[in-house]
Amino acid sequence: MNVIKKLRIVLNSRQKHRVALLCVLIPFSALLETLSVTVILPLISAVVSPDTILGNKKVVSILSALGIEDPDHGTFVRILLLVTMGVFVFKNVYLFFLTIVQSRFISNARCFTSIRLMGDYLNKPYEYYLNADVNMMLQTVNKDIPHIFELLQEFMLLITEFAVSACICVV
Repeated sequence: MNVIKKLRIVLNSRQKHRVALLCVLIPFSALLETLSVTVILPLISAVVSPDTILGNKKVVSILSALGIEDPDHGTFVRILLLVTMGVFVFKNVYLFFLTIVQSRFISNARCFTSIRLMGDYLNKPYEYYLNADVNMMLQTVNKDIPHIFELLQEFMLLITEFAVSACICVV
């Protein structure tokens, strides 16, 4: 909790809104990950025992809604392969987009915070530097700020993995 309080101080309101947006995008990625895992089982079932799948009333009603009456085994497997490929392509494109958004946010926030902190240091009066530890100031700008945002990035990754695990456990 101490880290979250510090991040609330370090981040400005625009960056906090971006974090909120990322917190909305991350659970959707977890749902897509779960969907991509669960779509494999019907495909395997259709290949191993097509009569069982084609005899299911829900499957028959979905196929008839799509305009496919009395499909054979090969057609059904091809449909499932296309659906599986579509789910995986969509999931990977979305995860690529999410990774770009997260990386851009972390990079921009780190740069903005470093510039803001360096500007605060440069605007201090000369008397401040007579007794100040300049090495500590440089370490804060060059090492501590990047570590804070690496921690934030790892925290986002942890939230993503936790959400995926929770969705898989529910399914």
